[in-house]
Amino acid sequence: MSKTICGILSILVVLPCSPAWAGNADVRYKIPLRTGAITPVPIERSVVRLPSSILPTTTFQNSVTAQASDAIAPIPATPAPTPPTASDPAAAINRYIIQFHSIPSNDQIAKLRSQGTVLNEYVGGNSYYATTTGKAAAISAQDEQVRAIVEVTPKDKIQPEVLSEIQSASAVQKPFSVRLFRDATVETLAAQVKALNGSVIETSKASSSAVILIEPRRIEDLARSNSVKTIEAAPPAKQRYNDLVRRAIGAELLQKAPYGLTGAGVKVGIWDGGLVAQTHEDFKDRLTIGSTGANVDRHATHVAGTLGGDGAHSKSSVEEQQVSDTLTLSGQPASISSTAETATGSSQPTAAGADKQWQGVAPGVSIVSYYWDNPTNAHEAAIKSAGIMLSQNSWGYTVDQQLGNCSLYGTYTLEAEGFDQIVTGFYGRRIPIIFAVGNERNDGDCGMSAAPPYRNYANVAPPVTAKNVISVGATNSDDNDMTEFSSWGPTTDGRLKPDIVAPGCRKTGQVTSTVPSNTYAGMCGTSMAAPAVSGGVALLIEQRQKMAKPVLLPSSIKALLIHGASDVAPVGPDYRTGYGAVNLRNSVDLIRGDKVTEGEIGTNGQTKTASLQIASGAKELKVTLAWDDDPASTNATTSLVNDLDLRLVSPTGVLHLPWQLDPKAPDTAATRGADHTNVVEQAIVQNPEAGVWKIQVVGFAIPKPAQQFSLIVTAQ
Repeated sequence: MSKTICGILSILVVLPCSPAWAGNADVRYKIPLRTGAITPVPIERSVVRLPSSILPTTTFQNSVTAQASDAIAPIPATPAPTPPTASDPAAAINRYIIQFHSIPSNDQIAKLRSQGTVLNEYVGGNSYYATTTGKAAAISAQDEQVRAIVEVTPKDKIQPEVLSEIQSASAVQKPFSVRLFRDATVETLAAQVKALNGSVIETSKASSSAVILIEPRRIEDLARSNSVKTIEAAPPAKQRYNDLVRRAIGAELLQKAPYGLTGAGVKVGIWDGGLVAQTHEDFKDRLTIGSTGANVDRHATHVAGTLGGDGAHSKSSVEEQQVSDTLTLSGQPASISSTAETATGSSQPTAAGADKQWQGVAPGVSIVSYYWDNPTNAHEAAIKSAGIMLSQNSWGYTVDQQLGNCSLYGTYTLEAEGFDQIVTGFYGRRIPIIFAVGNERNDGDCGMSAAPPYRNYANVAPPVTAKNVISVGATNSDDNDMTEFSSWGPTTDGRLKPDIVAPGCRKTGQVTSTVPSNTYAGMCGTSMAAPAVSGGVALLIEQRQKMAKPVLLPSSIKALLIHGASDVAPVGPDYRTGYGAVNLRNSVDLIRGDKVTEGEIGTNGQTKTASLQIASGAKELKVTLAWDDDPASTNATTSLVNDLDLRLVSPTGVLHLPWQLDPKAPDTAATRGADHTNVVEQAIVQNPEAGVWKIQVVGFAIPKPAQQFSLIVTAQ
């Protein structure tokens, strides 16, 4: 357990920062889009793909227009009707990517806006999507800070996985996901899709997107719309991904004096493949149903019991438990049957448990049960009307070689973007979102080894690939070893997954929790680990409420879990166990000790510094930095938008950097260095020298200011 030697972080001061960018110019100015990287020629030499008709002829020499290769070839056979433009409010708007020599300041952004150019999402390489008119773009091109302006063409909008569908020229309608520019509307898209003989079947407000049904040969026509930002493959079907659990994560201690935490006063939303059984005695009047038209579900009820069942019925019968690690849920369609958890294959009653034996982590919490249909939209009412304070999700997309979607592993999708948007307050209030990391590591699919010890990496399926969610892997509750099924990172862009691990099975059995028919049964999976963490988050929120303190940022909740976690071999974070095993007592004690500081980096290049006096004989200095990042463009190859750096400077001027992982060698132990990939950074110094240490949070690159952050510093 950590103990801070002195009061810290009472004053944050602004210091100058070193330039944000350095290194190879080719890498620096490459615009890394998933649809194909662009390396534009600087405006000083030519204006790349900017139609010459909009430029003053005396302003630029050697201006070039779009080449024939930039145009999409006509669709063969039956031509599609042209999408309407007169009714399209975005028709008069042009879409560009504007690249700068360095990240623009707030004043520069305001200047561009006054000229009629609005910067939208950051896409990497000092570049932004921009909404403007041709005339305004020509004015902006004269700004010496602007390096290049690239017109967005239809081919820049179509993701690689969709190209094969287009080439098939199929007349059979198929589902696709369409991401809109934020100033466009779903109504406009619906009209355009209808004109192409298609239809909109689902929309997401959080990610400004829709799932449509349309003939693949019509995709290129749709991409010509100024409303459309990207077109990608539609998401596949979803799949479902506790006595020893409470003890393993420290919840049992927190339910007793002096803590007395039960989750009372905290409301949790649970999204799953069905609804929690209201008839189970363990929930009584603490459970409400937030969705209509869905059936009661065994998996959802089990998840809810791990999170917040009160164990009232533990002395009654429990279903017979089997010790298989591979049995899938019975009675489910093949498209969503899952290796995500182990269900019992029998309903024969056996011996009852002890009093409260199968109580959940937060037995006083209030639960709202939701069906997983269109979950990002459902979060709006859940936050605004139902008043949920956190979101629990033990599900993910089905990725399978037979479905041909193995490339989906690790991808930052539209729904991942939507969840990042929700965490950052899209629906008016920020909430932490917890996700199971998945159970794909031992299924022998998509080129993975089917033999123990299943050292397979990069098998994390969306939407847990979101940056701002808390991703949870599974260990065994009886020995804390890693399970054979829990998915391992990294993501496609090298980010760490999972963040932490918690019990999701047992070496000698399963996790017992509530199931319909007012009884209990065993299951295994990260589906069981995630609700244990969600219950723990409810206890953290309750502790904060007891202290009458302001609501913490979601990044602070994540930082508390990570800083309080018990490291699992090897030393430091890794793509198997994240930052380690959840230790709720440590995390609650950090709140009780007021060890969380929340701050803000307002501009690119800003540094905030705190001083900490370390006494002689200290064994460890530990610092965790976390932030809820702006949602990334799904067309960017790197999902990190605002890049903060953590630096520790010793009394003698020695610089200490955070942990760093190599996604190209995921089995190697963490080293130390600058991290420009993740939204969590942690630095640990063993036997720190005595004296005044400087803790610095540096705005390495802040293309979307301002960026709030969470910082925890302890010394022992």
